[in-house]
Parts: sequence; structure tokens; C-alpha cells
Amino acid sequence: MARYKVQYADRQGREKYAYVEAQNVESVHAQLAAQGAVDCRVLMEDMASTRGRLLRLEGRLKPEALDAMVRRKLLRQIPWLLLAMALDGCNYWRTAYGPRTLVDWVPVWTLVMGGTMAFALWPAVAWSAIERATVWHRWQQVLRLLPWLEWNPLVFAKVMRSLLGMRRGRALAGLGKEEEGLAVFDAAAAKGGFSRPASDSMRSDILIGVHRYDEAIALRRAAAASDPIHAYDAAITMLRYGGDLAEARALIQSREGAALTEMERIFAEYAHGLLALSDQRFREALDRLTTARKLAETGLVQAPAQSAGLQRLLDGHRALAIASLGEPDWAELVLNEVSEFLLATDEEALVSDCRNAISRARTGSK
Repeated sequence: MARYKVQYADRQGREKYAYVEAQNVESVHAQLAAQGAVDCRVLMEDMASTRGRLLRLEGRLKPEALDAMVRRKLLRQIPWLLLAMALDGCNYWRTAYGPRTLVDWVPVWTLVMGGTMAFALWPAVAWSAIERATVWHRWQQVLRLLPWLEWNPLVFAKVMRSLLGMRRGRALAGLGKEEEGLAVFDAAAAKGGFSRPASDSMRSDILIGVHRYDEAIALRRAAAASDPIHAYDAAITMLRYGGDLAEARALIQSREGAALTEMERIFAEYAHGLLALSDQRFREALDRLTTARKLAETGLVQAPAQSAGLQRLLDGHRALAIASLGEPDWAELVLNEVSEFLLATDEEALVSDCRNAISRARTGSK
């Protein structure tokens, strides 16, 4: 059983949100329809199993909500902390040689409370920075930031501790310590209660990062076989890293007509776009990839770092489709916007394909 967050309208037309436990997305829709719900949308599926070990920190920290808004809230506390320190300094000189009254301690307690708030919000800021560093493959920065969360007593949930260990494993592998990184990842994943398909899918990210593409494809194939929700992810991996084209096509077709989560809708368009590129249907590829980009921009607002990274990757593929349509200037403009990110994240092959396509388009226009 998996746990899904859904948005729907009740019989009176009121918008509501709820969590539903079901075998798959289709079962979610069936359950809500039986209750008279309409306009049902599946927003997300928990990565962990539903045995009380969900992706949350008992109300203290929600990784899926770590975004710029949280950082801004912390920054807003800085002026108040500075004011409290100034008041406390003035108060010290006034009462240095005399007895303190209750009023004299107000600035001190203000400073203490402000510091406590900052301490409570710091894990959110640190995790957000780790997410951004991960997207850009800045593995040394990830390793420097992880101790700030690992040593924080507020970050005690088993799932979050597991995620930190898994992120450490990925960073180690990205720095060339493949076997050590994979061992750290496996040990952390085993403690977090993640489902096997979810764990395999995340492990395949490490294998892709160290160019062990056949192993990554095998893992995502197994994840898709266990849970169809991973079918598009497996198909994308096959299309990008030398998998069987017919198998990728079959995986994509297997989800046609199925009720999709918001994340699946993004990867569905992405997979269709890559398949169209492979079939040299460049106009369809551009339309699909553009749709995927728009969905990533609006559907991943709670994960801004991942959203920005995925948008840049999609723009790289869009540049290839645009160049293949005979628009070298437009393609180069799109590519130049994202080439720094692509080169930083080991996408040299995609950049090279785009450059070659742009060169062919210019030659053909002449």
C-alpha cells in the first residue's frame, strides 16, 4: 500500500485535500469517486512505506516544503536579532553596576527567543542548500553541509536520517568513491523503510552519475516491473543511456490511459519527447518537451532546486529539437542559457549533440 496526497472537490463543490492509502493511482480515483468526489488530482506519492515512517519530521521539518519561502522567513528574523542585541548592549551599560529588574531582562529573553527560532529554522535552510548543491553536482559542498543536519537534535526522524545518509552516499560516489558511496547509500536506504522500487530508482541515479548505465537501466527496469509508476522514469533512462528503444516504447505505451500523478505527467511528456526525438519527429518532440518544462515549472513549486534543474535539462533537449527543425539561432540562444548547468552536471554529450545539430542547421541554411 502507498500513501497519496490528493486534491478534490466534494459534493458541494468545496476544494479539499486529503491523504489516501491505495495500491495505485487508479485505486485512489476509484475510492474518491465512490465517495462522490469530483475533479480528483493526485499531487504526490510518499517515497517511504506507509508504516508510520513517512517523508516528514513530525511537524518540525517537511523536506518537500523546503523552498525559498522558508529561507526568507529566516532572513526576516535577522533585523529583530540585531535589534535585540543592540537593546541588550544598551541595557548592559545601564545596569552594569546596579541591580537588574524584570524589565531589564526583556532584551535578553528577546535575543534568546530569536536565537531559538533561528535554530529551529536552520535545518530547513541547510536542506534547501543541500538540494541546490545536489542538483548542480557540487558534491564537496554537499558533504560540508550534511553535518549541520546530522548533528542537529531537531532532525531526528528515521526517514530524514536515512535521506541524509543516502545523500552522503551519492556525494561520495560523485567524488569518485563509487563503492564506498554505494555502500553508504545501501546502508542508509535499508534503515529508512523505503519501498524497493523507490530505493532502486534512487540508487540508479548514483549509477548514472558514475556512468554505469547498464546497471542503472536494469534497476529502473526492475522498479517499473514492481510498480508501474516508475515506467516513464525507466523509459527515459533507456532512451538517454543506450537502452532498448522497443522496450522504452513499450514502457511508455503501458501507461497510456492510466491516471497519472503530477510528477508522472511531467515525465510522461519528457519520455514522449525523447521518443519523438529518436524517431526524428522533431516538431512533436519540441511540443512535448515544452509541455514537460511548463509542468515542471508549475508542478514542482515545493521543490524549487529540482524544478530548476529539470527545466534546464529539458531546455537542453529542446535546443536539440529546435536545431533539428532548422532554427540554429533560436537553438543556440536556448542552449547558451543552460550550457553552464549541463556541463556542470555531466551532460557533455547532450551539449555536443546540440552543437553538432546547430552546425548542421547552419550549413543547411547556407
